[in-house]
Amino acid sequence: MSYIKKTLTEDETIIISKKFHWIIWFQVIVIVFGIGLFWSFYYDGVTILQSGDDFSDFVMDWIFNSIIISISALFGVFIAYISTENIVTNKRVITKSLFLLHEIRNEDIENILIKQSIIGRIFGYGTLKFKVRGKPPCFFRTVPEILSVKKEIESVIYGGS
Repeated sequence: MSYIKKTLTEDETIIISKKFHWIIWFQVIVIVFGIGLFWSFYYDGVTILQSGDDFSDFVMDWIFNSIIISISALFGVFIAYISTENIVTNKRVITKSLFLLHEIRNEDIENILIKQSIIGRIFGYGTLKFKVRGKPPCFFRTVPEILSVKKEIESVIYGGS
């Protein structure tokens, strides 16, 4: 049972519970393979081009560097994935990431904004920003089906408007 579910009051029910979009895994893999390629080219590629050797060592170094960097980056994303909870109840909006907990009452929310990149629009994910009176904003990052989630949250918070 998650920490947030343990802390709910008796008359509080979970309306929406969202995890990250699958794109977080793809982004890490693409970025890491690019870093591995750059790393290998920077350290080995120039030497190979100058000496005229074959590219087998270069390719093996690129694969090795990419695997090592990928494992460490994927471990970080995995920790974020399993430790982050985005929950909307009939009384509160709660986000927990590792040890940090941010909760706001539904009646304190002034506005809900969508932040979405071009890639996010293509793949259907984005960030929800909850503007709150007198407090810093709360974010649900990399949420799948962002438009339908926003409409569902607004219907809970604003009573169907």
